Amino acid sequence: RPDSSSDLPQLAMSMALSQSIGGNLPVTERLQAALNQREGEISVMYAQMSTLEAARRDLQTEMATLLSQVEQLSSDNQEQKSSLTKLQENYDAALILIGD
Repeated sequence: RPDSSSDLPQLAMSMALSQSIGGNLPVTERLQAALNQREGEISVMYAQMSTLEAARRDLQTEMATLLSQVEQLSSDNQEQKSSLTKLQENYDAALILIGD
């Protein structure tokens, strides 16, 4: 029987030792089952991580393609604006020439 709180850890250790000597097979089996379950969970998480990394790579590729398209469209837009400005200037000059 412990006399003080400092004896509690020693008591717990002696109880654990007596249990391990006295046939702790069910506890060992439970611990092994829990370990196996955790290892299975880790495997599932690694598989999920691999799937997510592949999806990330696909999205990065798609994003690069879309950014390239945006840059091309922006360039095309600038060319269209420039053409429109020239057409407007020519139209205005034509109106002046015909006296309108």
